[in-house]
Amino acid sequence: MLDSAGEADGADLLADDSGVCPNDRAANTHIASPHRPPGRHRPADTHQRPERSPLPGWKKIDALQPFLPTRFQGIAETENDVITVDEYSQRLLHGAG
Repeated sequence: MLDSAGEADGADLLADDSGVCPNDRAANTHIASPHRPPGRHRPADTHQRPERSPLPGWKKIDALQPFLPTRFQGIAETENDVITVDEYSQRLLHGAG
């Protein structure tokens, strides 16, 4: 719309005949990552990880077993590697913590 001076107001500058709000267009715009050239995709196997990581030594201490999250309880018993606090401190001294 033109004002009395014959200039367009802000609403006409943002409107076009597509019926799409400028913010909608910005939300649907894909911004390429600067870390990967266009057209290059990450290989599918890079997101695979091992079935389960090794259990840290402190999670094998017998006195801590009841306080571990349920997903970690029993793993040390299954691996026959439940240890005492003294055994854990010995492992730390020998660098096998």
